Amino acid sequence: MGFFGSATTSIDRPTIRNFDMYKAIRELVLKTQKDDLEKLKHLKHENIVSVISLTNHDIKNVALVTEYSGHGSLLQKVLAEKHLPEQLVSFVAQISQGVQYLHDNNIIHGDLRAEHIMVFPNDKVKVSRLGRSKAVGKILDTKSPMPEDAVRWSPPEVIKDGTYSHSSDVYSFGIVCYELFDALDAAKESKTDDVKPFPTIEDNQILAHLQANKRPTRPQLMPIWVHLVAKQCLLLWPSERPPFVLIEDALTSCKPFESCLLYHWVKKHENEADNIDVNVTQSMKASHVIPKESHQTFEKLRQLAAVEVFLDHTYVYAPRKKDDEDDESAYEELPLALNSEDFVLVTILAAVFWIPCSFLIWESGRP
Repeated sequence: MGFFGSATTSIDRPTIRNFDMYKAIRELVLKTQKDDLEKLKHLKHENIVSVISLTNHDIKNVALVTEYSGHGSLLQKVLAEKHLPEQLVSFVAQISQGVQYLHDNNIIHGDLRAEHIMVFPNDKVKVSRLGRSKAVGKILDTKSPMPEDAVRWSPPEVIKDGTYSHSSDVYSFGIVCYELFDALDAAKESKTDDVKPFPTIEDNQILAHLQANKRPTRPQLMPIWVHLVAKQCLLLWPSERPPFVLIEDALTSCKPFESCLLYHWVKKHENEADNIDVNVTQSMKASHVIPKESHQTFEKLRQLAAVEVFLDHTYVYAPRKKDDEDDESAYEELPLALNSEDFVLVTILAAVFWIPCSFLIWESGRP
């Protein structure tokens, strides 16, 4: 058995070990990855587990030892105890802050899932399972074979090519959001067996499932605005997925639809926004909510994100095929439409290019 009980035969599975005066988590990692892990020893963040040691274990492996809380994983907690949806928002906000810190230090986590989030007293959670993390420099992606047990939390580019990046962590985070709120629904209905992403799909069918444009549906207790954040994390193209700085900004805003990410969503989805309460608020007493004046400005946030994040996009896992041109069911149930400003711009551009082309065609047809 693997971390907190999940079934895995992976040699690098985390195990709880007894040391002289304490318990800790030990992961065995190939020595070839030791350089990636060296940076972990210097990290310090309230939502990242502390690294106790990184030492040689045997001829092939090093042992990464990290702190252990004794309170189990976040998935176990949500399944075993009663929670309100706003408590889960606090949990995912803390996760986003922890992973953002890793990304600020040029580290890709590489294996985010709900059972890899450790629970500490006072509803504090920390990202653990650091043995699969990857250090990156100026080149912000890296290739590495995907562990078979990670397929349900991995984006298509990782499953197909082993391409890890900050954006692959964003995708996994989106899956974790759905996983936790699915667990909340399951706990409410006392159906806590086999809660996992895509529970009816076999591991070897996950990629085909994604390429058929399938994605998690919104759990009953997941707030619609959290769903909109998580869904953008699951876009096909990595450059279209929002970076954690935008995700954290949204999750910690008192008025989520005034955050940079959801403000732009509303601007691009005016028709859909008419059916959503865009005035929803989070209590300023919530531990994860940050005062508006402490948030970064829109201008700064836009500079920290790829331009593709704010352009028109469709919620798809696979490029549209020619045969699907008339099959609207293969795409987002709320299709993206041009707003009025975009429509005027497109119309002007079309006129600019069409009029000269029409003249040349007319001239070429003269005797």
